[in-house]
Amino acid sequence: MIKLFFVFLLLLVSSAQASEEKVTPPKILSQKETDLLLGHHLFTTQTVSKFYIYFGEAHIENKDGVYYLRAKHKRTENSEIFNDPLYITMKGSIPEISNLSFKFEGEIELFYPGFMDKPCIKEGVFQFSRKNHPQYWRYKIQCPAHDIESFIEYIDIFVKQ
Repeated sequence: MIKLFFVFLLLLVSSAQASEEKVTPPKILSQKETDLLLGHHLFTTQTVSKFYIYFGEAHIENKDGVYYLRAKHKRTENSEIFNDPLYITMKGSIPEISNLSFKFEGEIELFYPGFMDKPCIKEGVFQFSRKNHPQYWRYKIQCPAHDIESFIEYIDIFVKQ
């Protein structure tokens, strides 16, 4: 019985170690872009910001050589109409930084009550670019919505002023 317990404990510990994500330092192809990315930024989507009136915040930090991105914007105005706030969150790391763009690896969660049945959660690697709009990095996300197959929203992280 004791042997069985230790075997179970060993399997539990080894599976937990195997499931831990290994995050590595980013591939930096542009030091200028890296310098622009680090720190606090305005963050939003067109819908959550109410056409760029309200903003949330994104924070990008270098922790032991790994670049982490955390972002959140929640709009509670109109919550009496929808019962829940509109929001977008991002959490993950940045595996590559190049001229005018970066890759984000992690989770994006977006919810527009009254328009969506449930939060749209996307996991993976996403390419943000500021090639055509130098004041912000942008990613186009596609999510399901009421009565239509999907809708497109733009996620923007603004360059520091």
